[in-house]
Amino acid sequence: MRRGRGLWKMDSAVITEKAYTEKVRTLWGKIKRQKGHFPDLIMLWDRLCKKKIRQLYQREQAERRRDRCVMENHL
Repeated sequence: MRRGRGLWKMDSAVITEKAYTEKVRTLWGKIKRQKGHFPDLIMLWDRLCKKKIRQLYQREQAERRRDRCVMENHL
C-alpha cells in the first residue's frame, strides 16, 4: 500500500493578517491569468491553486520561524 503526502493544515490565524491577505490577492491575480490553461475550475483548483497557496503559506511560516529565531538569539 502506497502512502500519500499526508495532511496539510493551515493556521487560520494567518489568514486574518493584512500582509498575508495582500500576498494571497496578488497570487490570485496570477492564478486567474492561467485559468485558460486548464479544462475546468476543478482541475485549476486541484493542480494549481492549492499548490500555490500552500507554497505561499509555507514560505511565510518559514520566514516567521527565522525571524523568531533571530529575535530569540539577540536576547
